[in-house]
Amino acid sequence: MQDAAESRRTFLVALNFASVYTLWGSTYLAIRFGVQDLPPALLAGTRFLIAGALLFSWLLVRRVPLPPRSLLLPIAITGMLLLFGGNYLVTWAELTVPSGLAAVIVANLPFFVAAIEAGRKDGERLSGTGVLGLVIGFAGMLVLMWPKLASTGHHGLGDFRGEFALLAANLCWAYGSVYARRHIRGIAPLMGVALEMLIAGAALTLAGLLLGEAPITISRPAPRWRWDGSSSPAPCAATPPTSGCCTTCRPPRYPRTPTSTRSSPSSSAGFCSTSRSTGGWPPAPESSSGGSRW
Repeated sequence: MQDAAESRRTFLVALNFASVYTLWGSTYLAIRFGVQDLPPALLAGTRFLIAGALLFSWLLVRRVPLPPRSLLLPIAITGMLLLFGGNYLVTWAELTVPSGLAAVIVANLPFFVAAIEAGRKDGERLSGTGVLGLVIGFAGMLVLMWPKLASTGHHGLGDFRGEFALLAANLCWAYGSVYARRHIRGIAPLMGVALEMLIAGAALTLAGLLLGEAPITISRPAPRWRWDGSSSPAPCAATPPTSGCCTTCRPPRYPRTPTSTRSSPSSSAGFCSTSRSTGGWPPAPESSSGGSRW
């Protein structure tokens, strides 16, 4: 019996790790595809609004009790740190950072948690093995980023804005995780998650509307995806085929960073073509590090 229980436990641990690697890792690839068609705040906001509403409805059907009013503020703070701050920064960062590198940088989250815990009087302390694991993980991140770091003569700090945003996302997640562990207790965990998604999703959607992302979502023509993962711009119906690169399809207010428009063979056929050397949405097809765009 003990052997059977131990085997079942080992299988469940392996299954949990496989689920985390698959579901957690594929999130970054899905975000990278998502920001090709939706601005970052509205993408993250609608994602959490839909997920939060579905989870909340399911919990109500199962008659899971609602949290007391005294916990609503801690739940809101946790949601704003983890989802509004953390996930939005990741979504924005993937405008310029490939999804694989984004996942690796975010995987260094334990560094930030350990630093916050070390700064607290009642914080948890890492063992020597834990410190070694963090050092190995950080070294792996440096190895992946080294080609870009080695070419700093050709890159300014602005070219690392995506990586800095990911580090800031780690900081938000770390603070949110430590805060939630000490302030949210005595409720069903999934109910707390559902409310956090609803609150952060509503805040992100409102932020997207205030940033002027809605007109972009409505006016931007959908790309034509190819089997190789690249995309071609859709024809602009508002411009005659011989009039060159159109301006009516360009976002009216976003991105706020400077953009330039250049002619290309496709623009003479009535396509929109923009050069986004300084970032913004939608992201440029090539990655900022010269590697895979995903």
